[in-house]
Amino acid sequence: MSALDDVQLDTSESGRQEFIGRRLSLAARRCREWMDREMAGHGGGLLGWLVLKHAGHVDEGPGLSQRELAQRLSIGGPALVRHLDRLAGEGLLERRPDPVDRRVTRLFVTPAGEARGAELAKIAVGIDAELRSILTEHEAATLVRALEKIERHIATQHPQHPLHAQHAHKGTVNR
Repeated sequence: MSALDDVQLDTSESGRQEFIGRRLSLAARRCREWMDREMAGHGGGLLGWLVLKHAGHVDEGPGLSQRELAQRLSIGGPALVRHLDRLAGEGLLERRPDPVDRRVTRLFVTPAGEARGAELAKIAVGIDAELRSILTEHEAATLVRALEKIERHIATQHPQHPLHAQHAHKGTVNR
């Protein structure tokens, strides 16, 4: 008999017991894959769209640093740099040295990047509308609140291990 034999889990519609974390992971993966498939036909993907969205629309003005963008998107350096390289290669994003601190690279969305970002945003809005259409208004609001609560709990009660956090900001991501 294992310790898990005594664990009480919620029961799904199929009658099987499910871990919330597993259901969240599966739903997130399927949603990300769906968004990537839909956006691929328009020259992008979910992460590329998020980079264009956040690098181009910031309260403190254009030009987030690569590190700031990585933190905002909760993504590690190598994955972000691959996307930045691709977007810059397509003329959608420019990297410029910070005028005050040459160690810092600032990101600027080009007019072509703004146009691509707007096109990808329409796809994201359509997917969001379809997801909301299968839920009642109350279910959608409850889901959003529950996900925010789970994110807050994990961020505050189970923060990233300091060694992992260091690796996420080392390497090719500039300040």
